[in-house]
Amino acid sequence: MAHGPSRSTACGIFPDQGTNLCPLHRQADSQPLRHQGSPGSDHDRLHTLVTENCFPDMVWDIKYKTVRWNFVESLEPPQVVQVRCSSLLNQGNTYGQVTIRMHTRQTLAIYDRFGRLMYGQEDVPKDVLEYVVFEKHLVNPYGSWRMHGKIIPPWAPPKQPIHKTVMIPGPQMKPWEEYEEPQGEAHKPQLA
Repeated sequence: MAHGPSRSTACGIFPDQGTNLCPLHRQADSQPLRHQGSPGSDHDRLHTLVTENCFPDMVWDIKYKTVRWNFVESLEPPQVVQVRCSSLLNQGNTYGQVTIRMHTRQTLAIYDRFGRLMYGQEDVPKDVLEYVVFEKHLVNPYGSWRMHGKIIPPWAPPKQPIHKTVMIPGPQMKPWEEYEEPQGEAHKPQLA
């Protein structure tokens, strides 16, 4: 069951809404997030979708990268695994957390600042099983459910490594020297 921008999803957080979009899905579907490395690339909008705990993990090390993510389809309906509610510091400061098991098909590609593929593939969807924790400040009637983090089980397969871009060092020159092309065969950089 492929979902477009106007998909109908019952996430289990708000079971009385049936097949209507819950506020979290409505927020996420209203405008796609783009990480293009531009100044303030949707950071304000990202703050409305994720908590202060999750935000650094989402934006860490993507300043000069392009992230292209696409939700293809939901393989199973999302399931609520755990619900917690606790007070912090005093009784009037109550937070609720919901852990949701999501089995989806997604595409993810991360490009470096030169446009070279570092991770994933943009045209090959992967099946992803993830446990996502959402949080809401329950005292605030206008608050929204925001992503708080992911739980990675110990039995989960390891992630594929990221191919990093490195600089091949050139000749060390003094400011008063001029560069001369090596004689004979052209110098070719060695790749590992």
